[in-house]
Amino acid sequence: LANIAARHGDTAQALALLDRARALYDAGGMQRNVAQVLAETVEIAVRAGDAARARDAADAYRRLVAASAEDAQLKTRLPAIDAQLRWAAGDRAGAAAALAQFLDARGNDRGPAGQAALFQLGRRQHELGQDDALLRRAEWATWTAQHPDAIALRIDALAATGDNAAAQAERQRLAALRASPELDIDPALLAAPN
Repeated sequence: LANIAARHGDTAQALALLDRARALYDAGGMQRNVAQVLAETVEIAVRAGDAARARDAADAYRRLVAASAEDAQLKTRLPAIDAQLRWAAGDRAGAAAALAQFLDARGNDRGPAGQAALFQLGRRQHELGQDDALLRRAEWATWTAQHPDAIALRIDALAATGDNAAAQAERQRLAALRASPELDIDPALLAAPN
């Protein structure tokens, strides 16, 4: 829900939902979930322009990594979190370069940290006018096939590079994708007795 709120520009609601999720996961001892919430808090706080909140969430993430020294997966996300903090501090080009290096070092890994970093990089490159670089990145091929946010970012990049025909074709594809049902179930199956 937090990401949906953030996608619609309601970063205050998104951060409130993340705070609630963090409290619930903390209470349940679900540290991996807490880590994910903290990483998302960093990203949304940076988007909201709340550098202090982003730093606080990043510091909490680092404490969690230190307390879970045997969990290497938590450590892998630190460079992406650091890149977000660079963006918040005003080093926008450095942040985009750090995200690109992070992705390059991960190779073909499509895990949550890689996915988050790819979408962050795409948004950052578009904001910096690096749309050609965004369009060249091979990792987008999988995501732009079906992911509405990836397609929307591709549309923005195509339009920014002047490829209006391709942007329009992608807009039509995105509209069709959004209008299609997630799962088309035969109504007779739904009416069948259990």
